[in-house]
Amino acid sequence: MFNDLKLIGMNADEKRNKKVQLWLSQSEYDTLKTASQKTNCRNLSEYLRCCVFQRPVISSYRNTSADDAMAVMGKLLKTLYCIADRQDLAVERLDKLWRFEEHRRWRSKYKKDMEKLWDVVGRIEKDVEKMTKLWLG
Repeated sequence: MFNDLKLIGMNADEKRNKKVQLWLSQSEYDTLKTASQKTNCRNLSEYLRCCVFQRPVISSYRNTSADDAMAVMGKLLKTLYCIADRQDLAVERLDKLWRFEEHRRWRSKYKKDMEKLWDVVGRIEKDVEKMTKLWLG
């Protein structure tokens, strides 16, 4: 049907000024929308142009386990940034201490913070193990 149409790219000064209207049932529209969402086309119009003019349509495949892994890694990264910030603040605080008693209080608090840090690191290790098991199946 469209074999005689040439695949001509849009020029920089060429604008789309013609409209084509098409009536679909709800099920047809849903099928079309679902099919277009499985591609890398930005919108339904681009998907339809590719189909009508027989241009290649690139389908995308989402690896949900990788997506989940990325979400967990994002949380872990945020936690590590918080830890790094606290560590920087602790070092700055240590530099400002000049009395021995104040230093002893700080050291006690720092020891508690380090215990919390190792607890978080342990949780991170468990999360990484879970992700590895998911990824490797």
